[in-house]
Amino acid sequence: MKHIALSSLPFLLSGAPVSAAAGNSRYLQDQNCTTIERVVCGGEYPTESLCQAFQIAGLDESFLANNLNSDTWTLFAPTDEAFDALSTGAITRLISGAAYVNQKYLVDLLSYHIVPDLALESTDLKCDGNIVMANDETTATICEGADVFQVGIGNSMEAYPEIIEADIETCNGFVHLISEVML
Repeated sequence: MKHIALSSLPFLLSGAPVSAAAGNSRYLQDQNCTTIERVVCGGEYPTESLCQAFQIAGLDESFLANNLNSDTWTLFAPTDEAFDALSTGAITRLISGAAYVNQKYLVDLLSYHIVPDLALESTDLKCDGNIVMANDETTATICEGADVFQVGIGNSMEAYPEIIEADIETCNGFVHLISEVML
């Protein structure tokens, strides 16, 4: 199976569920802290493909810069390697059909990695628990020994998104780096 990096596609588009609760305002008090946007697009972490995906989807200013810097969020951030590992079929869904269909699919995919109105640390993730994501779909937290995975219904057992770096604290929540794109 051929793998295509998202960054190589400039022609794309020029338990009980945890749900939204009151945001934790303590993250907004320090004006010198790191924002989620800086974590994703700042170059310190291997998330350049995720940053580009937000830009391609048109969410870089309307969502990433504005909402993720002012409200409380948790972001499960796929690494560059996670995007590189996407199958040709997943890439085809991103680039096939009319532009608005592609953008809608990409927005939905990115929203599936965001928990609005909650700053979830890794200790808040309960094994076999579910989390409602920004696209109103649910992901499951699966624990296997010391490994913790945040899994979408489309992820196969061979490609569970493992949390490889947890609890990157920002002004307004947490970022957890994951090894696969949640599908």
